[in-house]
Amino acid sequence: MDLGTESLTVLANKIINDVRLADMTRWRWPVLFRLPSTRRELNPVNS
Repeated sequence: MDLGTESLTVLANKIINDVRLADMTRWRWPVLFRLPSTRRELNPVNS
């Protein structure tokens, strides 16, 4: 759950690390993202 307290870059890096972990293992689980607002959802990482 994203409470909007971390920068989007930090959040994106967490996702990248999760992808790396999945690539190194056979573990695969669905991931659900719940963001606090539509604005947070639509905000590009590099802005």
